[in-house]
Amino acid sequence: MALFGWECQQIDLKGNISSAFRQKIIKGDSTVPVTIFMNDSYKEISVIIFSDKTVEQSRQTIGEDCIFINNPFAKNPVDSLMVSFLNRWCAHLEKDKIVLNYIKP
Repeated sequence: MALFGWECQQIDLKGNISSAFRQKIIKGDSTVPVTIFMNDSYKEISVIIFSDKTVEQSRQTIGEDCIFINNPFAKNPVDSLMVSFLNRWCAHLEKDKIVLNYIKP
């Protein structure tokens, strides 16, 4: 969600779901932008594949822990079906809002 400027989802007592928008976060003495995919300067980045594991030392099959996140604003978008074996967060525009869907492999 940080790639799109969203904070954590908030659910009120009536079950309404919302999330706040932010442009940046503060990490120590540094300001870190969190709207990477919404910035036209990054339109060449089509997708991010993230893993919190060290690949060199991994005993599991590489890719089991990876997460695919597409950039709906990319110059050359990537279809998430190309990596259907990964956990995927797929973003698309819907009525001027960004919608994220989680898809299991």
